[in-house]
Amino acid sequence: MKQIRRSLGILVLTLSTTLAVTLGISALAQQADPPAVESHMREHFARATLLQTAIIEADLERAREQAAWLADHGSPQGLPDGWQPFVEDLRGLAAEISAARGLVVAAGATADLALACGRCHQKFQVNTWLESTSMPPQGNDIADRMARHQWAADRLWEGLIGGSDSAWLRGAEILAEVPLTATQVLGEPSTTADFLADRVHRLGREARETARQESRARLYGNLLTTCAECHNQYRNR
Repeated sequence: MKQIRRSLGILVLTLSTTLAVTLGISALAQQADPPAVESHMREHFARATLLQTAIIEADLERAREQAAWLADHGSPQGLPDGWQPFVEDLRGLAAEISAARGLVVAAGATADLALACGRCHQKFQVNTWLESTSMPPQGNDIADRMARHQWAADRLWEGLIGGSDSAWLRGAEILAEVPLTATQVLGEPSTTADFLADRVHRLGREARETARQESRARLYGNLLTTCAECHNQYRNR
């Protein structure tokens, strides 16, 4: 369906309106050059978010390209020594994604990468938040529902990267909404489409009850895989 292809374009549109990031650098980070650190973190966040979006759109090649950049990109001079283990974790996970042969592995590692970022931000009191668009209105149109799902996925992403409970729970509430049926989306019955839509709904309900960041990362990896599977299955419908 052309409508589905147009709806997939919402993912890119939503990304462009939510990519702005404001960073509060901790006192520890002042040991380095603050403008260089902030520029470095903004660029890393932009690349990580492009990686996330590529996974959602089931574009493994594009995801691997973004991950390769994260794996190879250097750090500003003078970063505190305590940051190095987190930097190595991020690069290791990015390298795993860049070499991934399937979306399931890449999705899981992408969620773990967000978790690694969040752990570093929390330890060193780096405040991160998105200047996001307002929540898209609720509607039965597929484009409306896709926009809400992408907004929710961005809030879960923000919850992991920034360690924000409020962002995570906002995203969970939207994903827990009653899903569209295959007939509404495709114009015909589909057991597979109904199963995937119900899985997103179930993951949203589980996300509301999931408190540990490690468990949230696993759940988010499952969500990325589900989104990718659906978009890959129906992108040409």
